[in-house]
Amino acid sequence: MITVPTFRGHAYRRPATGRRRLARQVRAAALLAAPVLAGIGAGVALPAPVPAEAVPRAAPARRRRSGRVGHLLAEVALTLAALVGLFGVAVTATAARADIRPLVVRSGSMAPTVPAGSMVLVQRVSAEALRPGDVVAVDRPDGARVMHRIVAIDRSGPMPALTLKGDANDDPDPKPVPVIEADRLRWHVPQLGRAAAWLATAPGGFALGCLVTGLTLATLRRRRPVSPEG
Repeated sequence: MITVPTFRGHAYRRPATGRRRLARQVRAAALLAAPVLAGIGAGVALPAPVPAEAVPRAAPARRRRSGRVGHLLAEVALTLAALVGLFGVAVTATAARADIRPLVVRSGSMAPTVPAGSMVLVQRVSAEALRPGDVVAVDRPDGARVMHRIVAIDRSGPMPALTLKGDANDDPDPKPVPVIEADRLRWHVPQLGRAAAWLATAPGGFALGCLVTGLTLATLRRRRPVSPEG
């Protein structure tokens, strides 16, 4: 037990305010240290003190949760973007070998089969491989490029002549189109052509670049770990 001496008697002068505060702090520290000293004397093992620098600050639970969710969403978005990029590279390589090219349909003459704004993939084939019912993209004699369905093929002349008609039109095109080869429809996705056409513009490319940059920075940002000293 630790005894804190006190000063009593007529010869004792009352200390100043600062000294009184210091005396109270010493008395309180002695009272708190008494059980610790008693435990050490009795052979009780006490935990080693931990430096204040080694204890990381606990962030609020809500902040940590929102940070984890945002980081996870950024990683998922970048992973999907990478997969889409790889898929695009694979499709481009395959299309180049098979002579397949993408086109954007700007008119609604083939609706509802191929609505306006669709992205289509066409393959270049010879006129001998074409059949009535095929949807083809050809250049008409007036220079306009159209994608219509073949309703008839006249093979009596030096070149096969295609009679074309849009699914949304009431009548066939006015003149047959002589062809040696044509781009036949293989696959289409509605509305994808609008998005692709917008991304090809300056505002679309800028927006796409900002999105990719933001997702990359959000994924690469890491909190600096706090390592204990010693």
